[in-house]
Amino acid sequence: MDTWHKIRHQRITARTESNIKAKTMSQQTDTCQCGGIVVEFESDDITDSRTTKARNIPGSALIYLKGPKFLIYVSGALSMWGDRMWHFAISVFLIELYGHNLLLTAVFGLVLAGSVLLLGALIGDWVDRNPRNK
Repeated sequence: MDTWHKIRHQRITARTESNIKAKTMSQQTDTCQCGGIVVEFESDDITDSRTTKARNIPGSALIYLKGPKFLIYVSGALSMWGDRMWHFAISVFLIELYGHNLLLTAVFGLVLAGSVLLLGALIGDWVDRNPRNK
């Protein structure tokens, strides 16, 4: 009985080792050298995982998310969010500075809005007249 258990254990370990080797070989890419050029063949496991990931997101949505238009929108949104956060922080600082009164914050907002109203068109015309790339 003892030798039978040893033989059975050896057969089971040999099977599991061959299964592990087969799985690792199927997960790796096969390479072949043809005339100085290395050609890689992907295994079925890798291509199957890529196709299942691609099937979860529709093709047009994936193309849009990787495109420059979406990146410009995200960049603009993050820039505006950061700008609004600074305006909020300055307002809170001015409230604390003036003794829990909104007068200094209101004057800051009025000066900021008035400068944009008065100087926005002048600065915009100056930017349009001058070349941007020198």
